[in-house]
Amino acid sequence: SAVRVQDVAPVLRPVGEPEPPQPDAVMVSGIRCPKGHFNHPGAPVCLRCRTAIGDAERPPVNGPRPSLGVLIRDDGALFSLNSGYVLGAGPGSDRAVNAGGARPLTLAGDGIAPAHAELSLSGWELRVADRGATGGTFVLGLGESQWTRLEPYQTKTLTPGTHLACGQRIVTYASPWPG
Repeated sequence: SAVRVQDVAPVLRPVGEPEPPQPDAVMVSGIRCPKGHFNHPGAPVCLRCRTAIGDAERPPVNGPRPSLGVLIRDDGALFSLNSGYVLGAGPGSDRAVNAGGARPLTLAGDGIAPAHAELSLSGWELRVADRGATGGTFVLGLGESQWTRLEPYQTKTLTPGTHLACGQRIVTYASPWPG
């Protein structure tokens, strides 16, 4: 379901205050800024305190994966990327949604299959796979001028700023993390 900006914005705690435990958090490799905040391994500055992480070698550490950003549906609705999604005209009845491995993201319109495409999270990456939809699933990366049709059931890693088209509906991936 759609979320508000305040629902996906990071909760900022005073510097040095530990993160609350997350019992079912997915652990990923990252780096800590000089103040100890967990970040993407390629982040030049800390997303939380904006302290430069610097060129000095920082040893990788495991930590709970934060949200990878948001999906912005063409009507302005925001969806937090802390889990995968099935996009389509009727994604609520999809097997991945019913098994708890993804959440439904409904796209109403012509040419959209009930389960048109699936977005999944792997480490720090967002991946998309067309589910064999007749009309296809298309991507337009940041700086690209042509839409590319995905091969059915083939996974493609998305970078921040990528647009995803199912039928005439568009969803955009936005993230503060390096892509």
